[in-house]
Amino acid sequence: MVTYRRGRTRSYRWLTLSGLLLVLPALAEPPLMVTIQPLTALQFLPQREAPAQVVTLNTTTLSARIHAPISKLPVRVGDRVEAGALVAQLACDDQQRAVGGAQAQLAGLQARLALANYQYERAQTLRRGNNISEELLRQRLAEREALQAEQEGQQLLVAQAVAEQQRCRITAPFPALVIARLAAEGELVQPGSPLLQLLDLAHLEVSAQIDQTQAAHFATASERWLALADGKRYPLQLRSLLPRITPQSRSQEARLQFLDTAALPGSFGRLQWQSAEPHLPAVLLQRRGDRNGIFIAQDAHATFIELPEASEGRPIDVSSIPSNSLIIVAGRQRLQHGDPIRVSSDAAAAIDPE
Repeated sequence: MVTYRRGRTRSYRWLTLSGLLLVLPALAEPPLMVTIQPLTALQFLPQREAPAQVVTLNTTTLSARIHAPISKLPVRVGDRVEAGALVAQLACDDQQRAVGGAQAQLAGLQARLALANYQYERAQTLRRGNNISEELLRQRLAEREALQAEQEGQQLLVAQAVAEQQRCRITAPFPALVIARLAAEGELVQPGSPLLQLLDLAHLEVSAQIDQTQAAHFATASERWLALADGKRYPLQLRSLLPRITPQSRSQEARLQFLDTAALPGSFGRLQWQSAEPHLPAVLLQRRGDRNGIFIAQDAHATFIELPEASEGRPIDVSSIPSNSLIIVAGRQRLQHGDPIRVSSDAAAAIDPE
């Protein structure tokens, strides 16, 4: 009886195992249906942007350099002036008299020096004939040299008086826009008193904060331009990408120059650029666990390629993806790495946005 029961138990076990082996293929999940497209058919050159503002390199306050009343302020707020244009005139009667006095003294010295030159040359002639002493010749030479030194000193005084007189005329140092009048005609001003405030129109740049993750692509961009709200676009050239990261925004400041016509200083807009590196649409990015990446079809299986630098909502850099990859564009949401897949015959299907 014991032997019989053991044999029957072994038979039941064999039948159960055989049944499981027959059922398991039916229980295995079928390959998931997906749609693929070549990497080269999906990649594109993305356009990126960042907030930007037109800034001027100079906002200058012009001040008086002498003590005098203002005789003329020929410009008003909003006027545009060229470099060298008169923007303020101070009364200069005292300075003019000082120039005249210095020049008169110089003329007197020049007349005395002319006489001294004549006397010295005459003394040289007489000395060659032994008609005067050596001491008298040296005296004539000393008189001439003293007058020459005095003339040089007086010439410096004349130049100083003329420079003081020129300080009565205040001119624009560059093409500028008058943005403030800080004094009035007839007002008595002191050295250092502010008169006008000018905004430089000749030296304009665009300042923008570039996200740290986009800085490398921005530096190699093929095109850059400033887009304003009124629809105008201004081509730009990168002058400098500052090698400094702002801690609060994790961004780098870029300074760009206008290639042609410049926008008005103070204008706000969007700095836009065309990336020189190909990317994939941001919608293809998938997250599995704590990793970002995309799925490609490889040997009838889904392969997850991890992309640590990729961020949700931004185009995907393809530099680390093999160029011959077949990207899974539809059906990717349900996939895990290594899942068996079956490729749909509709190779032209659009990217599934879900």
